[in-house]
Amino acid sequence: MSRWLRSVAVCATLAAAGLEAQVAPEGPAETVVRDRGFRLGRVIVQPRFDFGGIGWESNVYLVGEGVGEERNDLFASGGPGLGLIVPITPKLRFLADSRLNYHWYSDTVDQRRLTGGGDGRLVFNGGPVRLTAGYAHYRTFERPVAEIGRRIETTRAGPVGSLGFSLPGRLKVDLDATYRDESSPDDEPDVFGNDVARRLSRATFEARPRLGYAITPKTSVFVEAPYRREMFDAEDALDADTWGYGVGIETDPTTLVPGLLRVGVQRYDAQSATTPPHDSVYAELRVQFGPSPRTRFEPSYRRQRETSLLRTLGDTQTLVRDELGLRILKELVTERLDLRVNLQRAAVETDGGGVLLDFGAGSEQVRRDEVQYLAEGDLGYRFRALRLGVVGSWRNRTRTAFAFGGRAQGFTLGLSANFRP
Repeated sequence: MSRWLRSVAVCATLAAAGLEAQVAPEGPAETVVRDRGFRLGRVIVQPRFDFGGIGWESNVYLVGEGVGEERNDLFASGGPGLGLIVPITPKLRFLADSRLNYHWYSDTVDQRRLTGGGDGRLVFNGGPVRLTAGYAHYRTFERPVAEIGRRIETTRAGPVGSLGFSLPGRLKVDLDATYRDESSPDDEPDVFGNDVARRLSRATFEARPRLGYAITPKTSVFVEAPYRREMFDAEDALDADTWGYGVGIETDPTTLVPGLLRVGVQRYDAQSATTPPHDSVYAELRVQFGPSPRTRFEPSYRRQRETSLLRTLGDTQTLVRDELGLRILKELVTERLDLRVNLQRAAVETDGGGVLLDFGAGSEQVRRDEVQYLAEGDLGYRFRALRLGVVGSWRNRTRTAFAFGGRAQGFTLGLSANFRP
């Protein structure tokens, strides 16, 4: 990886990398920036324990009919976490977070993993100038994308940051930047003849400069010029720049409907001279609104071109991913009893219209138009700092890449516990 890229990325802050939930969606985001916890002098300590679930899973490898044996098993996952808030000056704070999680299966030994990591960052809010800079290192064990049913261990590390300042009047300038190294130590990352670990092992630098204008005290419009560069450890032909421009609108968290909408055009430009560039539309939507004090809806949408982890039939080895989601948070009868629902639809349009897969008789071209549906639910009751829940999920991959034309679906059902004093 180039030296200039390292130096550019070092001026940056962190976004906490999340671990994949075994069975249920997380509740309202619990981040280290909240000031609740135990005080040790000026330092605020935030311990917690998340028992992600104990229960039954019907399809551990999420394979489809005719492709492999569907294995069901008992599972459990959970572990501790610790956050810190250290005030340095009235305008400068140091924030840190860490977590551990152990994935356990009764019979499927190769799916047992200890994951987790930590991050730390400095946050400066000096009125017209806002700056965050930090570093994160996490190891995860999750399905990397919707179209791959196998969980793969991945290490992600790197600096992340943001810089913003307000110009005289209503103008604002912001720059978000991230740099991360990803690698997979799995011994057998093969997915139907595709060495997924080779495409997961990469360095990525992203920057998103933005110029905004406040049309009201709580609503801003902006123009942006996102840029991403990917550098692959084992496949130099996949190295590429993705750049573009777009417009958007953003509302403040204190408004009736806080959220963000952006849309633009991007160009995928591979470093290889034999790979033609591809133009596409990108978009993102995140909104929150509550029809009542006890109910909150959070719809979302994202469209993005990215490198495919499976070999495609096209020249650019990319796909366009469409993700549509809806999160519902509902208090039932009392504020102690709540229901959390997460609904997702993920679709991919592969470059060339298909992928290369090996079902045991050599590689073959498979036309694909794949859609995955995911529904997760968590019904829980809170006893002061302890929340106990009944959790479940249903995942269904239709029109899959399998030559047999079947579907892959799986269920989970279990109990969860979260402790946050």
